[in-house]
Amino acid sequence: MRLYRRAGRTASCATVCKQRCESAVQRFATLQVDGVCKVAPVVALLAGDPSMLPTVDTAVRVVQNTDKAAAFACGFARVLEKLVLGTPTVQEAIAAATKDLMDPSRSFQTTLDQEVAQNLERVLGELSHLSRADAGKTLKPEAVAFPFAGLS
Repeated sequence: MRLYRRAGRTASCATVCKQRCESAVQRFATLQVDGVCKVAPVVALLAGDPSMLPTVDTAVRVVQNTDKAAAFACGFARVLEKLVLGTPTVQEAIAAATKDLMDPSRSFQTTLDQEVAQNLERVLGELSHLSRADAGKTLKPEAVAFPFAGLS
């Protein structure tokens, strides 16, 4: 058995490989949109109800327990809720959700609301003229080597 010594500790090659793989999977998992799959049913059930966003946050954290995943899912839920409740266009729903995210008196807040709002503004600005495929490629995280990430 091959052993590695690091910081005064000894570990087998299998243990080191497992730790590195788990770390890489965790980093990559924070960049995925798996949690967003939970948003539509919750919005369909609770649109207009003050418990909608806390419920989205909880539902997303079942599969993706990161602040970033939960915050962006809640941002998406805000947009989808606007559409369900009658906002006529996606652009208007995004603009209204962005405004809500910047309102300091909003009822549900995350630490990343400003980042979510900036990205929603980016969708309205620089991405609105792109095809879905080109927008997906543009949004693909730079750290992800897989060329089709973002094209879901």
